[in-house]
Amino acid sequence: MRKSLILILVVLLASISNASATYIQISTTITTESVITKNETEINIQAVNLGDEPAYNVQLSLLLPHGFSSNYLYPKILYPNRTFTGTFKLNIDEDLKPGRYPIMLMVYYTDANSYPFTSISAVYLVYKEPTPVMLRANAMPIEIPHNGSGTLKIGIANIDNKPHNITLKLYLPNELRSNNYKEEIYLESSENKEIEFQISSLGALPGSTYIIFISMEYEDQLHYSSTASGTVTILKSESTADSKWKSWTLIGIAILLVLIFAYYQFKK
Repeated sequence: MRKSLILILVVLLASISNASATYIQISTTITTESVITKNETEINIQAVNLGDEPAYNVQLSLLLPHGFSSNYLYPKILYPNRTFTGTFKLNIDEDLKPGRYPIMLMVYYTDANSYPFTSISAVYLVYKEPTPVMLRANAMPIEIPHNGSGTLKIGIANIDNKPHNITLKLYLPNELRSNNYKEEIYLESSENKEIEFQISSLGALPGSTYIIFISMEYEDQLHYSSTASGTVTILKSESTADSKWKSWTLIGIAILLVLIFAYYQFKK
């Protein structure tokens, strides 16, 4: 009897301090041609739900530079440990300059309660001729309060031996927003510069970490680009009611444990 009571209390404590929760985690694999030689190509996608809850209303789309166009993909429902395979048909304008172009894959989905989520991943497309990566960036991870904001700082370096006019673009999931998504900067050879973006929550889930991307592009006779990623964590703030409930529950269980211990000591 004594062992049974103690076991029940241990299980109860564990259920309060470590409440189990279902989750959705979608991993994507993107496959492209190494060098695209025509004005159309295919991008193959594999998406797998690594979580333990189905993802509903799933849609995949590409965020493309000027001169590219493609279709959408609609897996609809992605069950746990199930893989969706699809193909984007990509069209490219004939007057586009050869070079390296950044492509972003957006995945939209909802959970069983119709709560919307998005995720971003990045890939390069090499059109006709590969170009070296001559820009380097580092985005510092930031934490922001729920329904609050913070400053994303990005350090950018031009490692080329000549200056460039660079276009920066910020890519965020729909749960985040910024006061600005595009910047034009000038960097001398071997120059470093820090750029700031204000990031705020737009219904982001407290306790979650979101991956964001920055693309950097410039042109001469060819097109050059580079990407960098960063993270934005939404701080979790426990409500006063939940905090009080947990506190009183733990106090009650502690008192009960003391009483049970005293009872068995007295019984001896």
